[in-house]
Amino acid sequence: MGSHAYVERHKAEMPSLDAFLSLIQAVNEQRGWYVMGREDEKDALAAIEPLLTGLGADQTSSDTDFLFRSDHARLHVLGVPTLMLWNSMDRYETLVHQASDTFDSVVRSDLDQTVRLQAQRRTR
Repeated sequence: MGSHAYVERHKAEMPSLDAFLSLIQAVNEQRGWYVMGREDEKDALAAIEPLLTGLGADQTSSDTDFLFRSDHARLHVLGVPTLMLWNSMDRYETLVHQASDTFDSVVRSDLDQTVRLQAQRRTR
């Protein structure tokens, strides 16, 4: 609902957005990014592959299983490049949006990796 409201309030700004990064899956070790079938996004990530490889997250997936099941969908439909973290979902169902979704359940190394990934994306 939050991303839908954001798009409604900022619809005129959508063409100027560089990308929307979805971090909701940040509870596990990262593999890379879902590009939701967009080859232009895959090509853009290839340019920083050496940085992502060093962080253990250089893979991309064109899988669209999550296309309309996350906050990025509304922006994706409007043409905004949307990247969603790709990782194993082994803890997602039991942790995210649950009573157990507390800071003490965070695996420090997974959080550190996610932060480093975002810092790299931000500097490029």
